[in-house]
Amino acid sequence: MISFAQGVLNWKVIKSPTSYTLNKLSLINESTGWIQGDNGTIIYTSDGGKNWNSLYSAVDTFMLDIFFLNENLGWVLFWDLIPPYTSKILKTTNGGFNWKVELCPGENTFFQSVYFLDSSTGFLAGSDIFKTSDGGVNWFEVNVTDIDTIPPNFAEFPVKRMAFYNKDVGYACGGRLDLAGVMWWTKDGGENWLAKGLGPDPFNDIHIFDSLNVIGLGGDPEGFYGISQINTSDGGFSWNYKELEFSGVVNAVSFRTNMEGWAVKDDKFLFSLDSGEEWIELNTPGNVILQDLIFTDSSTGYAVGTDGTILKYLSTISNNDDHNQRNLTVGFSLEQNYPNPFNPVTVINYIVPEPCFVTLKIYNILGHEIVSLVNEEKPTGNNKVTWNALNLPSGIYFYQMKAGKFIETKKMILIK
Repeated sequence: MISFAQGVLNWKVIKSPTSYTLNKLSLINESTGWIQGDNGTIIYTSDGGKNWNSLYSAVDTFMLDIFFLNENLGWVLFWDLIPPYTSKILKTTNGGFNWKVELCPGENTFFQSVYFLDSSTGFLAGSDIFKTSDGGVNWFEVNVTDIDTIPPNFAEFPVKRMAFYNKDVGYACGGRLDLAGVMWWTKDGGENWLAKGLGPDPFNDIHIFDSLNVIGLGGDPEGFYGISQINTSDGGFSWNYKELEFSGVVNAVSFRTNMEGWAVKDDKFLFSLDSGEEWIELNTPGNVILQDLIFTDSSTGYAVGTDGTILKYLSTISNNDDHNQRNLTVGFSLEQNYPNPFNPVTVINYIVPEPCFVTLKIYNILGHEIVSLVNEEKPTGNNKVTWNALNLPSGIYFYQMKAGKFIETKKMILIK
């Protein structure tokens, strides 16, 4: 079978200073990040996860979200479970070593997401959406409009996650169980939002590819429906909803590249090589239950979950910190087949910068090997191979090249 599992092998368990469940990540780059967990747990790394330090949060209640703007300025959102019940904010200006409790706006408001564009402009989202323009000193409720005129009013449903592509364009997701999943979007810096109900259950996380292309995932904890997925390719003007073949609830989704995506649902990864068109289910290392997942760039990602579990993703190219080891993959290239889509013949080009043993294999959507096109020593230079799929049905296929430390997989489409 195709080595989809190779991606899982790239997820390594790293040492954690806690056994409490870890729920949310906030990363400002591949080296520096914070994790929020149960019982007021907050931990921090500045060396790429080699060491994690526990920070004193001064609270031991349920925390909902964590967001850091830079190495100093960060916020943690939590619910105060002592009457009068409400949301509160922990704010730090020195990287989490000291925290100050701040009140959230409104009465009986329960926020689930905090996001800041800069030190002055930020948002709280949950039962309502509030904005600040002075770093949280003052908050005001923004205008949210349901674009559907038929009840219920989806604009009043709770938001679970919010993110911005730039200072103007932002998206959010959420909804209510057994009623509707809802997507929100803004084009004016969060002053005004549109909301639309899509699907029967909440969406829990979103990934923004660019200002027009967004994907969201959620699911039904009762198991009546499959995992829900929502996409837009025109900035929210239209949305495409579908149910995946897998049951459960996706807690988080992030893309390592525009093509390669990862999502977490309980003790499973969902893995895609085609921007979320198709997903494959994979076991997590040790079958650990994961809560959150973020890629900082194409080389590094983190995932967290129960029992204090921290996973770090190291790409094939960056698995070894030794510079010479990384250079073993420089110059290798697997190009997109052409034509694509094709019927029934296509050509695949690849580059080998030095003599080495090369394999190039074709797999179907289930990961089963169809044919081995190359399995031999190849000289330096450009190479070309032709594949004839005359006897195969239409559909999505993958081709994977391995040469030394270099491994790359691409998608192609056969249409008859």
